[in-house]
Amino acid sequence: MQRLGIVMGMKTCNYLSLKPYILTSMWNIPGLQRFVLQFTPYRWTDFDWTPTKSFRRWVIMLMVIAMFLLAEVNTFYLKYVLWVPPPHFLCLGRLVFFLFMGATAMREVFQYLDDPKANKFGRQSWVISAIIITETLISVKFDPATVTKPLPRHVIIIWSVGFSLLSAWTVWNFFLKRFFYSLAVAKETASPKTKLLSLV
Repeated sequence: MQRLGIVMGMKTCNYLSLKPYILTSMWNIPGLQRFVLQFTPYRWTDFDWTPTKSFRRWVIMLMVIAMFLLAEVNTFYLKYVLWVPPPHFLCLGRLVFFLFMGATAMREVFQYLDDPKANKFGRQSWVISAIIITETLISVKFDPATVTKPLPRHVIIIWSVGFSLLSAWTVWNFFLKRFFYSLAVAKETASPKTKLLSLV
């Protein structure tokens, strides 16, 4: 279901970025329409996910995914630790806040990755990271017994296998594969010289 949402979101962004826009002065737009247009983006910027483009990009994408997962876990820990019932307005408010804040932070992360002139993360990325870490610290402070409970054996095995496969794939894709490719290219460029010497 999430994949369908991602695909539909990408199609919507592509449609909106290719749609022709007629630029006019803000004061020539009727009142209500002008008010609504204040909350739309100034322009659409495309960013490619391409997580395996480079090792640096891969590590940053893994850190982004880890922060997303930590924010999701914090949702449940905070409800449990602070005794907030699920229908409470704070739960929904937090999720809506993270929706908009996360969109801005992701845009800043991709700006940092894709723009050669950007040499640091944006403010929103740091702020949302600080909020997620603070939520984690609140959960640990107010109920350390729950957070530090030992995991069941099968969960540890599954996570260990997952981390091992991820680490092995990372080493293969970014180090070994490129090393073997450079060896093959070196051998291929050296082979015409060998053939030439054997003919002489």
